[in-house]
Amino acid sequence: AHDVYYSLVDNDRDTPARADARLRAAEVRYRTLVEQIPAVTFMAVLGEGENEVYVSPHIETLLGFTQKEWLENPFLWYRQLHPEDRDLWNEEFARGCRTGGPFKAECRFIARDGHVVWVRGEARVVKDDIGRPLFLQGVALDITEQMERVQRSDELARRLDDVTSTSGIGVWRVRRDGGTAEWNAQMRAMTGLPADAPVPGFFAWVQRFVHPDDRERLLRVGLAWIRQPDTPLEIAHRIVGADGK
Repeated sequence: AHDVYYSLVDNDRDTPARADARLRAAEVRYRTLVEQIPAVTFMAVLGEGENEVYVSPHIETLLGFTQKEWLENPFLWYRQLHPEDRDLWNEEFARGCRTGGPFKAECRFIARDGHVVWVRGEARVVKDDIGRPLFLQGVALDITEQMERVQRSDELARRLDDVTSTSGIGVWRVRRDGGTAEWNAQMRAMTGLPADAPVPGFFAWVQRFVHPDDRERLLRVGLAWIRQPDTPLEIAHRIVGADGK
């Protein structure tokens, strides 16, 4: 009976081989999870000596370079970073290292075929128990489509401003919830709002610039429009400028 008991204890003992097998299994599960994320994940060991790095295979989808090519050339990422964005990236990286993160930057990279890819990089410095930096880990996302959409919107807004600035038409845009608004230069001129002053939202605009006798009517029509923004809003009202006119 004693021999059987001790045999069971020995079989259950955590041997180095079992511990190593569990570690390898955990690494496989972690890598499988990381490489299924639809973004580029990366890690770089900080400090002196060999600079171990890792980048997920999605780097090929993002920039056209294989995982092997990226890992074999630790300076490839900097070479592909758009020259005009290198200062921004360096400043943000230095700030992230000083504070421990998060490190965040939106920069352009040059893909293998020469086209520009907008990338949002987010990373954090992982430290040991006494605060020494161990490695940098993070994720990189392709935001090219969003940035191009913003650029097109900004270009349209500039063209609209160019047209309306000479026609005396004030142009404004407001969020559906009545929040943050945008005005063109002519709208600011009508109200006397300085160029560096923030634009008030819809409700603040009514209280600050609309004639007291017109406020209730404008609010009533405006609220109906906010609930049904596809319905055209047309209303005549008086504006009281900053000079009281």
